[in-house]
Amino acid sequence: MNKFFNKYILITSIFSYLVFCSCSEEIRPTSKTEAKPNTLNNTPSVSITLPTHSIKIPDNFTPPTATSSNILRNGILVQIFPVLVDLPNVNNFTIADDWSGDFGYSPVIAHYTFTKQLNQFEVVADFRSGKGQNVVQTTYSFTIPSNIITDFLKALTNIPLNEGKYALKIDSAGDYPSIKIEASIGNEKLYIFTDSPAIDYLPWGLKYDNREFVINSDLPTKAIKNLRPYLQKDVLRTLVGINPGWCGPGFPCP
Repeated sequence: MNKFFNKYILITSIFSYLVFCSCSEEIRPTSKTEAKPNTLNNTPSVSITLPTHSIKIPDNFTPPTATSSNILRNGILVQIFPVLVDLPNVNNFTIADDWSGDFGYSPVIAHYTFTKQLNQFEVVADFRSGKGQNVVQTTYSFTIPSNIITDFLKALTNIPLNEGKYALKIDSAGDYPSIKIEASIGNEKLYIFTDSPAIDYLPWGLKYDNREFVINSDLPTKAIKNLRPYLQKDVLRTLVGINPGWCGPGFPCP
């Protein structure tokens, strides 16, 4: 009897254990946070699955463009166009220093091409004066030390600009200067120019990257005046029949 009773107790215990395990498995809570063993110190680490969110771009969104209102429109040249900080390092550029008026030797044409060679710039000047049968012209080559050219170009980087259309306000009959500096920076050409007969050739104009500016500063004037003593204008004076060093219409003093 005791033997039978013991078997009954054993069978009952096993059945109760199986029922308990089955129920525990069914009611075990589910979670997106599960403990995983840490193989380094045997402590559990937690891995959390976060929900993902999609970002919807508004239909009327417009990315910033070159015409955005936050573009700098007034300021120093290299502030508006930082790439032009490399202007003093260019290897090639040109200057046209022309004049036309009522004098018989008009127009006076002086076109310079500058090419850097080691510690100096080689300059080729195309000089011409007069009209028709009175035309005289020559080509003249010379050199200018690199530091003189670098100072000239560096001065141009500090020009103050105001974005706007270049327009002359003075009409001075018989006196028409025309000065233009041209250099390539990156994929764009820089033009600094004036056709003004006013004092210091004001205003000057500037074009770069499809934008136009007015210069109401004498900085480009001073830069040109500092460079003129090296530009061999006496060659042109002699060609025209004017005494070297003479200053007048078409032959401004430095």
